[in-house]
Amino acid sequence: MRKLDLISGAAALGLLGALAAGATPAAAADDGDALPGWHVAVTPYLWAAGMGGTVQTGPIGPLPPGEHSFHSSFGNSLSHLSFAFEGALDVRHDRFGLLTDVSYFDLNENVSGQADLVSVRAKVNPKMVSATIAGYYRVWSGEGGSVDILAGARINSLDLSVDVTSSIGPIDRTASRGFDSTLVDAVVGVRGVARLSPRWSLNGYVDVGGADRSTVWQILGGARYRFSEHWSAVFGYRYSDTRVNEARARIDLRMAGPYLGATYRF
Repeated sequence: MRKLDLISGAAALGLLGALAAGATPAAAADDGDALPGWHVAVTPYLWAAGMGGTVQTGPIGPLPPGEHSFHSSFGNSLSHLSFAFEGALDVRHDRFGLLTDVSYFDLNENVSGQADLVSVRAKVNPKMVSATIAGYYRVWSGEGGSVDILAGARINSLDLSVDVTSSIGPIDRTASRGFDSTLVDAVVGVRGVARLSPRWSLNGYVDVGGADRSTVWQILGGARYRFSEHWSAVFGYRYSDTRVNEARARIDLRMAGPYLGATYRF
């Protein structure tokens, strides 16, 4: 039987997995073109990230408040995934552009444990919509690549339900708690492209931001391979750090892993 603190870790899975998704692999989809006019790039992608950190929560039924460490590989998180979507849109006219990245996650986990003579079962169901929206300006572009500065917002909307059932012999007691929150963090960042050849380029991106209840930052590095005039593949590695200070929970989340996507541009 799993330890009781892992049941609290299930609640952490809901919070951490949900707050994790404010992704920007769209930053790696840009090819650094200096051509004038309109340019549009659409990128569905997958970020295969593991996660780790700590969460402080209040009591949920028989579970005491406290701080719980958490670690989950990408494979473990994938086993609890009900549905997910990750996609990005980059629209630019001359030197001005708008970068939008949207993710949706629906997770489920059922765990059980023992606390003295009490058997405890927990069901955690987080649903989350995350979006990064940023305007940018191309401060430099040439045959070798480009550099953009950007400013915008990262929005995370979380709906989390936790059902805990405790049993002493034939007697069951169930407690439920709902948690919903929307976090809006202002972000500023820099994106760069180094063009190696007509088909290959390297991409880098970093942003930092925060609000009253949270701070965020992330860094991304990768490459792009252009198959044709319209299609290219993007891949690389991304690290993000999110810290949230809510009245009902305090979260310190770190995520890292490779990403892979396909870009169609027109």
